[in-house]
Amino acid sequence: MVEGRPIKAEIVIIEDDDNTSEFLKMLLVNEGYTCTTYLDGDSAIESLKNGNTADLILLDLMMEGIDGYEVCRILKSDKLLRYIPIIIISGKSSIEEKIMGLKLGADDFLIKPFKNKELLAKIQVLLRIKNLQDQMIHVEKLAGLGQLASGIAHEFNNLIGGMLGYTQLALMNPSDLTMTNKALKIIESSCFRARELTENIMLFSSNKINPDATADLSSCISHSLMLASELIEKHNIEIINNADQTLEVKVEYNKLLQVVTNLLQNSIHSIADKELTSSRQIILETRKYDNQVEMLLSDTGQGIPEEYHERIFDPFFTTKGAFAGGESIGSGLGLSIVYGIVNSHNGSIELTKSSEEGTSFLIKLPVYSKKNQSPEKEREDEQNKTVHISASALIIDDEKVYRTFLSDALSNYDIKTITVSSGEEGLKLCKKNKFDIIFIDYLMKGIGGIEAAKKIREIPDQGTIIIISGQAITDHLKEDFENMDHYYCLSKPFQLNELITLVKKIMKTDQV
Repeated sequence: MVEGRPIKAEIVIIEDDDNTSEFLKMLLVNEGYTCTTYLDGDSAIESLKNGNTADLILLDLMMEGIDGYEVCRILKSDKLLRYIPIIIISGKSSIEEKIMGLKLGADDFLIKPFKNKELLAKIQVLLRIKNLQDQMIHVEKLAGLGQLASGIAHEFNNLIGGMLGYTQLALMNPSDLTMTNKALKIIESSCFRARELTENIMLFSSNKINPDATADLSSCISHSLMLASELIEKHNIEIINNADQTLEVKVEYNKLLQVVTNLLQNSIHSIADKELTSSRQIILETRKYDNQVEMLLSDTGQGIPEEYHERIFDPFFTTKGAFAGGESIGSGLGLSIVYGIVNSHNGSIELTKSSEEGTSFLIKLPVYSKKNQSPEKEREDEQNKTVHISASALIIDDEKVYRTFLSDALSNYDIKTITVSSGEEGLKLCKKNKFDIIFIDYLMKGIGGIEAAKKIREIPDQGTIIIISGQAITDHLKEDFENMDHYYCLSKPFQLNELITLVKKIMKTDQV
C-alpha cells in the first residue's frame, strides 16, 4: 500500500483484457477503492452518460471497437463527464502516443508494464486535485451565501422586531385577550418564517442528494429573492415575479435554491455595473410545458459578449473577479455549478438572449404533480388537539427552554415526563428506570447525543429514542444511527402537531 490514506473514490476501469482488468480491480479494491469494470468503450460511455458515477477512469488505449483515444475524446467533449480525471494505460511508449492522448484531454499516461506503486501514486494525485476542485465548488456556494448575509440578518431583524413588539404589547395589557391572541398568532407566524429561513440556509450550504426529492419552484424563487433582498434594494432593482404558484419540479430544494440564487446574483451584479439612469429590472417567469417546467430569468444588465457565449458554463471562466483581472467578486464557478445541477436532474439550461439590453437564461426541469393534503391528514391535525396518551418520557437536552417546552407539551397530553440536562444524567436514569420514549438532543456538552443514544440502546427494554437536532435532518446525520433500531429524528424548531403525531405513531395510541 502506498503512503498516505487513499481518498474514498469510485474508479472505472475500461480494459478489454479480462486478466488485466481483474488485476487492476484487485489492486485498487485492496487499497480501499470501489471499482467498476467495462470490457469496451461503448458500454462504459453509455453507463457514464446514464448517470453512473466515477471519480477517476483508467483507460486502455488499444481495444476492440472504439479505441482509448476515441473514448477519451467523447468523454472530454461531454459537459458533465469532461471533469473526470483519465489515466491512459498503453503498451506503446512513443512520445507521439503520449502527446496525442494528452491533447485529447487525458490527465496522465502510464506505460505497460508499470509499477503498482507508480499507478497508485498517480491515482492519489489526481484524486486529491479533484477533491480540491470539489471543495472549491462548495466554498463558492458558501461564498454566495456570505454575500447574502446582510439580507439574511435584515430578514431576521424584521421577524425579531415584530415578535418583540407584540410580546411587549401583550405584557403591557395582560387583560386584553384580543391583543394577546393577536400577538400570539403573529409570533407563531414569525416563528414559522424564521424556521423556513434557517432550514433553507442550512440546505443551501449542504451537499444532500436525494433522487426522489421535489421542490416548489415558486417558493424557491421567493426565498431566493428574500435572501437577496438587501442587494436588490441597494442597487435599486425592480423585481417582476410572474412565477406560477402551483409548479413543483423533481429537484432537491437546496439544489434548486442554489440554481436560482446563483442566476439571480449574476443578474444583480450585471445590473449593478450599469448607470443608475438605465432600466434596472429582473423578470422571473415560469410555465408548464408538456412534462417540463420552464423558468425564464431575464435582466436588463450589461449582457455577456458574444465571444464568451460558448464558454460561460466552463468552470473558472469569468468576466469578473481576480480570474478575469478585475476587482469584483467572481470565481467563474457559479454558472458551471448551475449547469451541473440542472443537467444532473435531467434538465437543461441555455442562454437565450444576451446583448447590451440584458441577458436571459431558460431552464427546463422535469415537472412533479403536487398532491394536496389529504382529508385524513386534516382530521389528524384536529384529533391531536384532544388526544390523551398513556406513556412515560425522558427528556435529555442541555437547552432549558426546550426541556421545559417538551415537558409542558407532553404533560398536556397526560404523558409523564422527567427532564435532565446532560447525557450522563440521562444514562444514569435509564439504568434505573424504563421509559416509553427518550428524547435526546443531538449536540450536547459531555456525552453527546450520538454516544448517549447508543449507550441507552444497549440497556435492555428501553423505549424508542427520538433524536432532536437543530441541524437539518440529513442523510449524513442519519448515518450516525444507521446501526441502531427504534429511533426517529425530529428537527428543531418543530410544531406541536409534529411532536404529538410522532408520539402517537410510536405508542400506537388512538383518540380517547
